[in-house]
Amino acid sequence: MPTIKDVAGLAGVSIGTVSNFINNTRPVSRETAAKVKDAIEVLNYTPNMSARNLKANITSDIGLIIPSFNDTYYVQVFQGIECAFQNSEYSVHLSFSNDIPDLEDKIAREYLERRVSGLILISCQPDQWRFYYNNFTSRGIPIVLIDRDIRGLDTSLVTFDNHAIICQMCHALLAEGKQNLVLISGPEKFDCEARCINGFKEAHSKMEVPLTKDAVVNCNMSKEEAFRRTLQMFRTNKPDAIISTSES
Repeated sequence: MPTIKDVAGLAGVSIGTVSNFINNTRPVSRETAAKVKDAIEVLNYTPNMSARNLKANITSDIGLIIPSFNDTYYVQVFQGIECAFQNSEYSVHLSFSNDIPDLEDKIAREYLERRVSGLILISCQPDQWRFYYNNFTSRGIPIVLIDRDIRGLDTSLVTFDNHAIICQMCHALLAEGKQNLVLISGPEKFDCEARCINGFKEAHSKMEVPLTKDAVVNCNMSKEEAFRRTLQMFRTNKPDAIISTSES
């Protein structure tokens, strides 16, 4: 197996120059870069990621925390992330929080001990910015949030425009004369759910249709709770249509 020393010898440069080219740590002239690149291709050289990461005190692991696989949406999120990293040097490690704050904290700390290179997270703790700032972002470990924002944490967020989606759906139903609508949503503490509720209310306001009693049914993120609350709602209300913010 070729080594970095072999690459340097073939390219006619120092080992340090090859290292600078591979790790992009110092500028390398265009001519020298071409020589190193050609030598890497000729020798079919692959950098030793384990050695590089050991020196940097990190691994090639990416931590992923999602609530569960009870919702096919989370399955699709995981599959998309796996696909994105498939041809990279990184490995994705999946854990489930079951929307339990203490369990989410425990998993996050375990990822810290494993020296992950980054964290992808659907958090159940929208106000826990200090924990993630102190332990991850302030240490240079990037975080990508999905759907649920952590208020006060300056990091990347991947989400949908839930407000506009729900608003458009409601507007279409109300325009068809279906005026008794019910929205089944998760806890409003999650901003993604709050946006759905606001979109639902805005559509009614724009169409000048008053909200019916118990038009918004809040429940936790479990199928059992959603089913129980829906049955309870049917005892007093027969809606024209039901909109759910989750497949669960």
